[in-house]
Amino acid sequence: MYAKLVTSSNTSPSILARDVIRLCTSNSPSTADLGGFSNTSSSIIDATPAGWTYEWSTVDSGTLATVAAAPSVTPTSAADWWGMSAPCLGPLVANGTLKYVKLTTGASTNRANSDASNTVYGFSLSGATNIASGNTVTNEGWRRQANGSVAAAGSSLSLTQVAGIGTFHLIATPRHITIIKEGAMFTGLWETAITDVHTFYSSTAAPFVQVNLDNTSTSISMGSSVDSVYSASTQSIYFSSTASNGWNFNLFGITVPSTGTYYGTLSMGSPDDWSQATATTNLSIQPYLFPLGKLGSINSSGVTRNLITPIFINGQAIGYPTIDISSICNIYATRAGIATTGDTVDINGTTYTYFNSGTLVSPRGVGLLLLTS
Repeated sequence: MYAKLVTSSNTSPSILARDVIRLCTSNSPSTADLGGFSNTSSSIIDATPAGWTYEWSTVDSGTLATVAAAPSVTPTSAADWWGMSAPCLGPLVANGTLKYVKLTTGASTNRANSDASNTVYGFSLSGATNIASGNTVTNEGWRRQANGSVAAAGSSLSLTQVAGIGTFHLIATPRHITIIKEGAMFTGLWETAITDVHTFYSSTAAPFVQVNLDNTSTSISMGSSVDSVYSASTQSIYFSSTASNGWNFNLFGITVPSTGTYYGTLSMGSPDDWSQATATTNLSIQPYLFPLGKLGSINSSGVTRNLITPIFINGQAIGYPTIDISSICNIYATRAGIATTGDTVDINGTTYTYFNSGTLVSPRGVGLLLLTS
């Protein structure tokens, strides 16, 4: 399923999140499913069912509400969230083993002058190993959020949230959900291949990753002396006001070979924003996806060539072999800003669509190539 979603005004993040859930869980996704995104400017490019199943919401409980039902424009003190699931391939985790995604509303604000007028409301995407009735979320991935008096509306998200006026691209299959804001960011939950380590430990956990990337040259400024970044656990990290730190990455269901320790969620952090020493600090450098540089090359005549790379996870810092994403999710990485969204590229005889997911061409910007049908 591929939906091009448009907002022309600030809209309730709860309604937007519910729209995404409704599209991904529909047997026949259409613009009639939209209550927040414009149902006239938006379009469904490919209506193949995404294959996800609604699980639970703090607003809708066990039954997803209709388009007519509208939550409040701003989050409440207990941020609204919706969860859904999709089965994994296998072989170890076949027979319906599920991966879960959670969309949580929140707010981000420019805190340079404690200026509440700059608050922007949106929602974040995070993974989990289980979402059940009664608001039960197990092993949720890290979500970036502010913790201050100005953006005090519950889980006040920053940097990697889906927010603001613009065009959003929602691509979803049973293998992944990816949301791209045109020229700005992307966020997603991506299933991964099984490795030898999974096999040795007879892992029955769903193999997937959560990825969030702010892909612009400027970001909402959040000083490390004022705001913290909190995970669903008690750990916290701080981030600077520079855009280079605007991403995070989480693994799920991982056993570390050197220690035998199992992690329901293992945060891979960001290159420069850890405020404490952790076992995952060295996992933050991911050359197959995150930088620190995706530059162009040249051919034998000196003409620019833009490099396309499969997406792998470098888990060597915890003793994991390279973990493959591209062959499972049909997603590849290239530079941001090198083409127009909708342009196509042939990869090994298959036509992929380019999505311009950032304005920063180098050294950190990442564009994505996906199958949309």
